Amino acid sequence: MTKQLLMILSVFIGTYSFCQTDEQDQTRKWIDEHNIMLNSPIGPEGFSHFIDCDSNHSYRRTFGDSIILYSRGGSISENLEKFKESVQSEDFNVTRYPTDIQKDGSVIMTVLEKQIFVWSNDTLYLWDDFNRTELADYMVVLKRYSNGEISLKEYKKEAEELSQKDYDFSPEFKPIYFKGVFDDNDSHSFHDSLDLNDERIFLTDKWEGNKKTYIAFTFESYRSQHFLLIEHEKALDIQSCAGGRVHLR
Repeated sequence: MTKQLLMILSVFIGTYSFCQTDEQDQTRKWIDEHNIMLNSPIGPEGFSHFIDCDSNHSYRRTFGDSIILYSRGGSISENLEKFKESVQSEDFNVTRYPTDIQKDGSVIMTVLEKQIFVWSNDTLYLWDDFNRTELADYMVVLKRYSNGEISLKEYKKEAEELSQKDYDFSPEFKPIYFKGVFDDNDSHSFHDSLDLNDERIFLTDKWEGNKKTYIAFTFESYRSQHFLLIEHEKALDIQSCAGGRVHLR
């Protein structure tokens, strides 16, 4: 997942320009001629579709005590030639799909992020494959480029070298929720063995509906994520925003 986030972080480099209506019309014409619909992914096969509280496409599949979720991980910008290549890829309109055409003729592609969760007894675990050290190294290179210390060519070269570097990193499952965690407090800290930083969860909402108790909480790590689950049931939704009383199906 780290490389996907690095790709999204670098989207602004050399991708945006001023208004060029002719290029925008050219891209729109090509998309229409090839019967491509914007913001209409088919999603991964075998997954159920749902809309999160920010109206983003999301997908869920449950295997016993395991849950796989695909949700919006970010967006990247592709010029028309790059977009034509993307159309031919297996993940097009599945985990990467077009959502908008910019004035410079480039296409905004939304990238779905895959996350794996496992219930063990009454604890929910998340598979953490995010390499924080790699991100920190990349941000140093990005800052040097932003400050004009290196050229775009040098930036791309160094970023590629980082992507090939062996960081001796081992992903692991980490707990993000357990039964009764909010009984006495609205927050809880986890010790993250990967980088020795505290990771916390916060209760954002709790309500009754359909004879069930819904719990919405935020998990604070290298980013904020918002989740919704049903108390005493092993169901889970991801939310891109805090709040939003969307009942699990």
